[in-house]
Amino acid sequence: MQLGNVLPKLPRDKIIVQTKVSPKATAEEFLKTFETSMNYLKLDHVDLLSLHGINNRQLLEWSLKKNGCLAAARKLQKEGRARHIGFSTHATTDIILDAIKDGDFDYINLHWYFVNDLNWSCVEAAHARDMGVFIISPNDKGGKLYEPSKKMLELCAPLTPMQFNDLYCLARQQVHTLSCGASRPTDFDEHIAGLKFYEPETDNSPADRSAPSPRPSPPLGERVAEGRVRGTPRHILSRKFASTSNL
Repeated sequence: MQLGNVLPKLPRDKIIVQTKVSPKATAEEFLKTFETSMNYLKLDHVDLLSLHGINNRQLLEWSLKKNGCLAAARKLQKEGRARHIGFSTHATTDIILDAIKDGDFDYINLHWYFVNDLNWSCVEAAHARDMGVFIISPNDKGGKLYEPSKKMLELCAPLTPMQFNDLYCLARQQVHTLSCGASRPTDFDEHIAGLKFYEPETDNSPADRSAPSPRPSPPLGERVAEGRVRGTPRHILSRKFASTSNL
């Protein structure tokens, strides 16, 4: 509701808006909830429409069945009311892979962080189908990194734990966006400060950044900052931080 007081005042071509609608037993229920969301947002279309919380087999079946929620979302897409159709999930890996396997969705919102690598196969499967990959709740579900322990601070130095996790995730070409859940503009400051460690990939970039150092191993954060750990962000061209709201 609050966003509806702001979004119509912004240049529409300068913002990317996502709304999330939970799967329902019928397409009619799903569409009714979508209309409620659009009335709150006060927009004629959204860029991203996510089937929100495909967390179990029942919700997956409601989404994918003939004339189900995905079919309803695709109809909205044809009408120009939603440009891309994806889903968000907190499900187990097997359910997520089943939602991905047929390539029915354009993008996915899921959990994957350096403290929880369980869904990496899902990230790879989505990437193989040219889906967008959003990492959700990296600061909270990624280890409550806004309240780090002393040990975590020491291990991530000179980065902050949030910056370390940002760079760990975005170093993978399969990952496109971190959804940070910001509640105020300043919540982005720490993440933006981490961008100074980004460096475009070049033909001279070393292929393997995991070679051992001749000196004693420094804190992992320092090695990430120097680009000396496999998959660290020295070869990143660009990535995005985002904030989304659910209905």
